[in-house]
Amino acid sequence: MVDVRSRVHRILKRMPRFRELSGRSDLSDLLAGGLALGASEEALGIYANDASSLSDAILFTTEGLYLHQDKGWLRVLYSDIAQAVLPSSKSKVTGFNLLLRDGTEIRLPVKGSKDGRFYDAFEVLRFVDRVKDDVAAT
Repeated sequence: MVDVRSRVHRILKRMPRFRELSGRSDLSDLLAGGLALGASEEALGIYANDASSLSDAILFTTEGLYLHQDKGWLRVLYSDIAQAVLPSSKSKVTGFNLLLRDGTEIRLPVKGSKDGRFYDAFEVLRFVDRVKDDVAAT
């Protein structure tokens, strides 16, 4: 099994909207905004859908991901993800859905692209798929 940190570094770091985090000092703004990590959970990086705010930001941790919504942070553990659903179209992709083991479906917005052709959503989907499988194998 590959470590989540390694998956973040290998898959997500190349996207301009993604920023790797190192320790709680990088989290001060997020913690002030109501984010509460688990005791042994470590923040690894954040994807900014909007450069000027936390709106729809995705925080990746060692245990799961957090989606910033109007009402606060929604926590999704990697172990709760049953499937990352491919978008129906490969053009103008702005995210994808996560199907959870309890039947809940969550829209994960990932709005960035390179040259309007290479969509960040596919990289984030690949990351989620790999980590979900890693967690299931343990």
